[in-house]
Amino acid sequence: MKLFIIRVLLHSFELFRFLCFIKGDWQRGLPLLAEGGSEPLQAIATRDLQGAADQSNQAALGDAWWDLAEKARSSVYRQSAQDRAKFWYEQAFEVMPDSLDRLHVKARLDEVEGSSATSPLAMIQQLADEVGVDLSVSLASTGKSSQRSGSRG
Repeated sequence: MKLFIIRVLLHSFELFRFLCFIKGDWQRGLPLLAEGGSEPLQAIATRDLQGAADQSNQAALGDAWWDLAEKARSSVYRQSAQDRAKFWYEQAFEVMPDSLDRLHVKARLDEVEGSSATSPLAMIQQLADEVGVDLSVSLASTGKSSQRSGSRG
């Protein structure tokens, strides 16, 4: 019975990581990682869910994700953790006054922008940027009308 529970927990952890790091579904994946991830990942997911009240805390969350990325063995997880760091760095950068902290955040943002895409999600984003596709627009509703018009045309 214990072995079964361990296997279920391990598979659950893989699902949680898949949601965040491969699919990019941080909204659903973060709460699950906070409940059952590895200790470092659980701690940072919990902090991320709590959010950041000011640019200093936003930059600190970005640094925490960045540090996690540097420890990742897989380039896919590294890229996704850097992307999450970028999310927090961008929020902090918008409101930061000129300072050494702002230079630090800008350097990290430049590094993320200059790196080549290694995760499936980053590759899709890079391709979308190159061809001018807005990924925030849902294709679900437009796909049905395209199928209908395409089958009659």
